[in-house]
Amino acid sequence: MILALVLAVASPASADRLLADMQRVEAGRNAAIKAGDMAALRKLYAPGFHGIAASGARVDRDTLLGVFKRNAGGDFIADSTILSARRVNGVVFAEGRLKLTTADRTRIISDSFYLHIYRRRAGRWEMIEGASTPIAQAGH
Repeated sequence: MILALVLAVASPASADRLLADMQRVEAGRNAAIKAGDMAALRKLYAPGFHGIAASGARVDRDTLLGVFKRNAGGDFIADSTILSARRVNGVVFAEGRLKLTTADRTRIISDSFYLHIYRRRAGRWEMIEGASTPIAQAGH
């Protein structure tokens, strides 16, 4: 009974820590993409990574890293917010929203929801799968 009470009280704090940790990981990912830090991105994306882009295209790690390399230093701001994060059997499912705008924030480049799946390996987070879907903009 006492253990159940302790776990119930600890769970919200643990969930908050996981959410904050995933927010830091996503902020670092977006900074690495913007800077073209391919070494950091190679560490973050698992060698066997596969995903689905907002366009519907299936991508692997090398394809995605090529896109990031081409877009490095671009005239955009990435605003990413983790909406939820949950741990299941050793992996973390992080759901979020990514909005890319021009540097002056006058135009939306893209706006999407995503699901990123992470695991811990060698003391760091590694993304193993990802998927994203566009959010329709009003008037489109």
